[in-house]
Amino acid sequence: MRNSSPLQFDHCIPPTIPEDVESNALGFFFLRYSFNHDVQTTCSFFGILPAMYANSNMSFPLAKATTALALQVARLHSWCGDESTTEHRVYTEALTQTNQAIAGATQSKSDELLMTTLVLDAYESNRATFGREDDDSRFGTHILGSVALLQHRGSLNYRDEVSWRLVIATRNRLLYQNRNAFTESAGLEAVNAVWDGAVRTQPQGVAIEADTLTFKLSRLQHLLETNRQTIFSQGEVDDKPIENSVEDEMELGGILASASNLAIECDLWRDALPPIWEPMPVLGCTLAPSIQAVALYDKVMPAVYTNLLIANSLNRQRITELGVLALIQECLVATSAKDAPRKSQSSMEPPAALLARAQLLVDEICASVPYLTVDVTDKVYATSPALPTPSRSVVCHWDTAEHRRQVIASGLYMMYGTLDKAVSIVGDGGVLGGLGHAILRDGQVDWMIEQSHRLRNVLRIVKDAYRAVNI
Repeated sequence: MRNSSPLQFDHCIPPTIPEDVESNALGFFFLRYSFNHDVQTTCSFFGILPAMYANSNMSFPLAKATTALALQVARLHSWCGDESTTEHRVYTEALTQTNQAIAGATQSKSDELLMTTLVLDAYESNRATFGREDDDSRFGTHILGSVALLQHRGSLNYRDEVSWRLVIATRNRLLYQNRNAFTESAGLEAVNAVWDGAVRTQPQGVAIEADTLTFKLSRLQHLLETNRQTIFSQGEVDDKPIENSVEDEMELGGILASASNLAIECDLWRDALPPIWEPMPVLGCTLAPSIQAVALYDKVMPAVYTNLLIANSLNRQRITELGVLALIQECLVATSAKDAPRKSQSSMEPPAALLARAQLLVDEICASVPYLTVDVTDKVYATSPALPTPSRSVVCHWDTAEHRRQVIASGLYMMYGTLDKAVSIVGDGGVLGGLGHAILRDGQVDWMIEQSHRLRNVLRIVKDAYRAVNI
């Protein structure tokens, strides 16, 4: 595979930030991250941040927090190195103002304060990914603060569309953190109580429903982990070989049944997708040569999408489905262990339908790599021609200068996170990977790892743990 080189951002922002650092960073930030964030497409907080920022008081912590995030993003795009003095100062001021607002009777229940904690969480998420190894990151702290604010706000969470969007965005970021750091179940249960406590029907939407499926998976994963810990602790107390009690087996059977039902719900979600969400396959030979060289998996037909956010939302759902399949396999192994204690996990073959579904999901992830990453290191910027797709009588204009700018702003991070999580499930150390590479095409996991390394190099990510910002 061709060696990747650092991105060239001459068309985005200058290599040195101009004199008015804060204003220029904010301008770049909103210019690059203000595309198509409707609630049907994404549950991200960024869909309402521009309007809330524009209407907020400049002395309120939301203004400081947004400025700190903008300075951070501008620095990361211009390769300016470590956190600047200005960025650190603004972020510290945002923290101070946030703590003061939390103590206020009125401000503590405001939409602006809840949004502030989400922005601060995004800042720390970036810092956890791109900061130095010895950084004392607060990753995860702010999102738990967001959950606490939801509980504190009570009925104000359901006051209007903006308040509901904040509830949706908080749940989204909590699920994102759980995917990367396994959040304590108390946070999940608190959000669930807020969600179910609505006095009227919750908002509906394709992306919202996808997050609901992911939320159900997270709760089942916690239940399975609790079941394991209970069995293990009983074995330690009794000083006997660990065995499942009748109650443990019943609970395990319940988790397996719920996971199987969740797999069906995922299928129903996919079957109900509107046409605008459907990926469009294209011929690999129609891609720009540079994209074919670095981003094309030749065993599947690449796909293009209506926009970047739909592509990412579908990939997130594919990761959720892989997580459901992995959970089913874990339950099957656990329930079989009592009858066959000497049997290894790798020798317990999962159902053929599970294997086939896992292969399809991984193929779809691989097919999305060209669209979400193109080849941003290609200095010639040769674009792919606009040709009819094999499945539709439409001409697809996707590999454009604007698309490449969006890929640089978000697509690379989106795809890296998807590949990283997929490999953790189907790779050597994953639940499905433990079954051996027979679950996937020969060499497919290796190709995904190579793509992950390519993106790490392009993005200059030095840490092993992926926690890139999701906006």
